[in-house]
Amino acid sequence: MILPIWQRFLLVLIYYQTTRHQPWKDCNPAATNRRSTSSSFCNHPHPITGETTSQFWGDHWLSASHECQWAGITCEEKKQTHEILLVWNQLNGC
Repeated sequence: MILPIWQRFLLVLIYYQTTRHQPWKDCNPAATNRRSTSSSFCNHPHPITGETTSQFWGDHWLSASHECQWAGITCEEKKQTHEILLVWNQLNGC
């Protein structure tokens, strides 16, 4: 079992490692979001099928909400990260 503070730390690390050269296409922290909206909620269609399902919805990354509520993060019952799905972003990094 991973401690909650480490889970958040690792997800923040993923964000910063993949935004070294440019921000993600979307769901960045609200201040750097390219699609600036007044909402802190991200809703994305699947890049291939165009479907909009709840697994692509969530809060902006690095927001104050629990990381299990961030867009693209799926957690198990005990709020442990189970899946990271960021197919709508143009990722860079190591």
